[in-house]
Amino acid sequence: SDEWMGTSGVAFPLYRLGGLTLDYEKLLRLGIPGLVREARHLSRITGDGEAVSFGQAALMVLEIVTNSCRSYAAEIRAMPAVDSAAHRDLESLADVLEALPQRAPQTFLEALQLFWLYAVQSGTWNYGRLDDFLGPFLAGDLEAGRINEAQALRLLQSLWRLIAAYENKFNNRVFIGGRGRKNEADADRLALLAIEATRTVRLNQPQLSLRFYAG
Repeated sequence: SDEWMGTSGVAFPLYRLGGLTLDYEKLLRLGIPGLVREARHLSRITGDGEAVSFGQAALMVLEIVTNSCRSYAAEIRAMPAVDSAAHRDLESLADVLEALPQRAPQTFLEALQLFWLYAVQSGTWNYGRLDDFLGPFLAGDLEAGRINEAQALRLLQSLWRLIAAYENKFNNRVFIGGRGRKNEADADRLALLAIEATRTVRLNQPQLSLRFYAG
């Protein structure tokens, strides 16, 4: 509320982590099982109580994410579909949610789903360099012929609508472009798609920021 806005302090997050951007590249590279392995390793370190506590807490968080995936998958499989196309969409999404607790994401849809589910459950409002960590999944799907540009745009448009429905006009930031991306060619494909999603969805969120430089 307004009465708190003038309050000073060393750290004052207003009961959320609006300014925090998670390491989504690591999340998508390791997936839930990889993060579980890291957390288990931390939880077993002898003589480092902080590492053990952090590892145990991380395991609890990842159990929540895993249970969420399975719960959503079961809910989706029970949903009626209005037509065959909707049925295929629901089945694909349920398949993805059932796969994520078992392995790291391999497709654009799997990466999108894990990214968004983790972002929402973490309580964060900003998403970092989306083209950097999603670009390789998009490029891999396009090159393998698993999806085409129109299908990829439809998925990103859906993500844009979910972000807008998150309803935080001061955050919901996405960054594309700029120096320092690991694979500029793949990232640029996602960046161009992000620009098109913003043009076609026509909502005021996400706040899309384009970084650019000479050359």
